[in-house]
Amino acid sequence: MLDKELVNLARRNDEAAMDTLIRRHYPSSLKLACSILRNTPDAEDSVQSAFLQVVRNLHRYEERSEFRTWLVRIVLNQCLMALRRRRRTPASLDATWNPQTHDDGSPIDLLSTLAAGGPSPEDHLTTKQVTNAVQRGVRGLPPAYRTAIHLYHLEETPVENVARTLNITSGAVKSRLKRGRAQLRNRLSYCANVA
Repeated sequence: MLDKELVNLARRNDEAAMDTLIRRHYPSSLKLACSILRNTPDAEDSVQSAFLQVVRNLHRYEERSEFRTWLVRIVLNQCLMALRRRRRTPASLDATWNPQTHDDGSPIDLLSTLAAGGPSPEDHLTTKQVTNAVQRGVRGLPPAYRTAIHLYHLEETPVENVARTLNITSGAVKSRLKRGRAQLRNRLSYCANVA
């Protein structure tokens, strides 16, 4: 069933339809929140708050954009509020994000082309090291760049949809992608020179 049909049913208090929408969009929402907050518990809290907002405000959804785009905006807003709260409170060692336990444990797949062709154990180890370096580099990017890279590269969202989701122009998305990739390249080349 399409999101649009589920939304219409959920507006008529169909709990099964709302449950289906939540189950369908929870994993991608959590990945997005983790990429922004770099802390799984905070990401889970933000996504839960976002879905509460969706339930409370579904009657306000105007269907000018896809449901997923509307949801991503709500998740982003919840994450930004969490970042603001975090800046006001001292950091704790318990709040460190551990990429090994993130979601299903799968690495960021920016380097999937390296794994093509059946790698040897040495190649696999090198690929894992490079993937870990890319993950660290992406986590170190400013939230605006990190979010654009996550939506475009990891969720394979077209530039126009990223622009609608972030409420910016397509040119601004391309600029964020370009600057984010440049910063990522600099971080990775610095790591390679240090190693």
